[in-house]
Amino acid sequence: MEYDVVIVGTGLAGLTTGLLLTEKGYRVLMIEAKPFVGGRTASWDEEGMLVESGFHRVIGYYKHLPSILKKAGINLNKIVAWEDVMDFRSPRKGEVTTFGMAPVHGPIKLLKGTLGNNDTISYKDKWSLFPFYMKGLMDLLKKPDQLDRISVENTLKNVR
Repeated sequence: MEYDVVIVGTGLAGLTTGLLLTEKGYRVLMIEAKPFVGGRTASWDEEGMLVESGFHRVIGYYKHLPSILKKAGINLNKIVAWEDVMDFRSPRKGEVTTFGMAPVHGPIKLLKGTLGNNDTISYKDKWSLFPFYMKGLMDLLKKPDQLDRISVENTLKNVR
């Protein structure tokens, strides 16, 4: 059989590319080294135990991932847990502090985490996170279509 395109790797990027190309009529061959597809988004059965790679928790800023999954006929809410809080563990006290992570979807949790938890994280430390959160919120308001293309690492570089 002949193929128009060969895709090496069946992670999220490879699967998305394959989906979009086949929709346009291309014949696609996908090659994967592992015995399962999905890369960092994979789940598989290992001797009777369901294993998840951990990507199933997503911060609620992303717009393209839900549309791609919908296009593939996948019910997003059955495979993804949207993160609206994040737990931070203090190396000094061994305590866990919860912060809100979704200013649009969970503003009350964001405010509670920011104004509370003062025994574990000082106001100064919390204030140091403010530029990161504001950059994310501004990106969400100004260019939501581009958020799937920005990594946390690049966001931090742009804040500094």
